[in-house]
Amino acid sequence: MIDFLFNNDTAITGVGHSDQVHQKDIIELHPGHNKFAPHVAVGISNYLNDETPTGELENLIQRAYKRDALKIKALNVNQNGNIDINANY
Repeated sequence: MIDFLFNNDTAITGVGHSDQVHQKDIIELHPGHNKFAPHVAVGISNYLNDETPTGELENLIQRAYKRDALKIKALNVNQNGNIDINANY
């Protein structure tokens, strides 16, 4: 998706692909944060120092991505908490 790109100070730095930013936001934001799509979020910080099985986290990510029309080619959450995703619109 082509979109405005911003730096951390909310200044526009250019125009480019924003797919990775959207994917990161879906994982980081909590359900209900985005009033236009309250169901498209994982809230990964809720699972820090938690014993939730990696398969359950993968399932949460898959459902949130599917709701945003992202197609997942590969998804892996390992025991160390690293998340590897290959997805696009």
